[in-house]
Amino acid sequence: MLEELKNADPAPILGWLRDRWQDLKGLALTKISFEKLGVEAQISEFAKLTASIRAIPSERQKIRELVNPHTITLLKALNEFIDDAKRKLPKGKTHLVAIADNLDRIVPIPQEQGRTNHEEIFLDRAQQLQGLNCHIIYTIPISMVYSSRAADLRDIYGNPQILPMVMVQTPDGKTDAAGLAKITEIIKKRIEPFAPNTNLETEIFSSAEGLLRLCLMSGGHVRNLMLLVRSAIDYIDALPITDKAIQRSITQARDTAVLWNRRNGNYWLR
Repeated sequence: MLEELKNADPAPILGWLRDRWQDLKGLALTKISFEKLGVEAQISEFAKLTASIRAIPSERQKIRELVNPHTITLLKALNEFIDDAKRKLPKGKTHLVAIADNLDRIVPIPQEQGRTNHEEIFLDRAQQLQGLNCHIIYTIPISMVYSSRAADLRDIYGNPQILPMVMVQTPDGKTDAAGLAKITEIIKKRIEPFAPNTNLETEIFSSAEGLLRLCLMSGGHVRNLMLLVRSAIDYIDALPITDKAIQRSITQARDTAVLWNRRNGNYWLR
């Protein structure tokens, strides 16, 4: 948020961090005095801290123990920062939305009385998760949506929005033009920030047929789509992505799926 909302006053968050710095600087692996740094340097030191947490899983428990007693003041500091950011939104923008992505990948860890860390995060900590003064989208493990705690989730957050796959092919094997157009649009939007006004079918892909095949083989699953594109790029030295590279990425994905299913006893897959 500090990096994205550059117009907002970072003082509340940096002030909170400064008060915690004596405890946290050991985790950041630095001896620099936080108080003597400018704003940009302070943000940089904060980035080192978060990088350390990601790189060394054992550090997460340490920082959790340090931060937990100060959660209320942290939420207060964040909300002061968010409120200032909302007052300084660009003309025509009225809302601020934060997306906490990849939380659906949190590995479930069994705890006492048959509970899991998923329940601790999304149910026990619900008040904190809802405590920020902006719209927030959390991705959650699909298992929770269909668990015995699904009703509790709905009571707290409302009905969860389950993102379906985009239909690219009908059950009778015909291509779905509207779905394919949407899948193609996803690729275009991903590319636009880096290569605006680029023709997908001639500059990014070597042929419309190759692009169509890649979209169809994704099954309308956005994550699969991006994995196929990224894999195809590995087989070229420069754009456009060739039909041969697309086929190699599809073959690789197929072989991985076959191997996984065989290891898990799904021998029906050919």
